[in-house]
Amino acid sequence: MALYASDEWQIAPGFRIDGGARFEQVIARGAQENSRSINLGNPLTLADDRALTSNGVFVPYSRTFVGWPLGTDWRFVERAGMFAR
Repeated sequence: MALYASDEWQIAPGFRIDGGARFEQVIARGAQENSRSINLGNPLTLADDRALTSNGVFVPYSRTFVGWPLGTDWRFVERAGMFAR
């Protein structure tokens, strides 16, 4: 879902501010499994002494992300300028 409204203000010749209110909502839901370390049992190396694996315990998550933009435009010569958001 996204709603957007914007306006432009001319501050000075060659300089303007673009303001926007964009409400964009992204919802992520699910579950993530926790982990535990195990020893894989190879006596010739230490590299396998703490291998990670799943532990069967799932933790649910729910996140919402929202963004709001603001931009500015500066035309420093007739045919060139910079814009930042």
